[in-house]
Amino acid sequence: MIVTMKRSTVAGIVAVLVSPVVAWWVTEEITRSSMLTGPDLDYVMHPVDLSLAVQRGIGITATAILLGALTLLMRDRRKGILAGFNLLILAGAIVGYAYAVFTWGSIGANIGVGLVIMFGTPSFAICVLLAVRGLYRVRRRSEFPQPSHHIVILD
Repeated sequence: MIVTMKRSTVAGIVAVLVSPVVAWWVTEEITRSSMLTGPDLDYVMHPVDLSLAVQRGIGITATAILLGALTLLMRDRRKGILAGFNLLILAGAIVGYAYAVFTWGSIGANIGVGLVIMFGTPSFAICVLLAVRGLYRVRRRSEFPQPSHHIVILD
């Protein structure tokens, strides 16, 4: 079975897949100067051990891919396609931010993790549900186009 997709659909899927990486990288870059370091820190999850240069390379590459995918996605004229994928990209960004928070070292309780669980989980669920509903409507609308309301007068 051969599946054909529009270029903008592929761009949207790529944007959704790289958005967590971009969110993780931006969060790490912004908070790097204020992060605690030391052997006595508590972790909810230990971060992947990457050098600073590798992190920046991954982050810059993912950002470039995201910008290119968004450019292709914005060229699509189908009503609602951008809104649906934007919600999925936001959901991906929530996942990337959550990963960054979960891998921060802390002394004692990591309050940020609790806040991410309390607010990030429902936000993620709402984004995904609204995006699926919106993209389903776009697909249904493109499969069954509405009749034209133009009046044609033939001589």
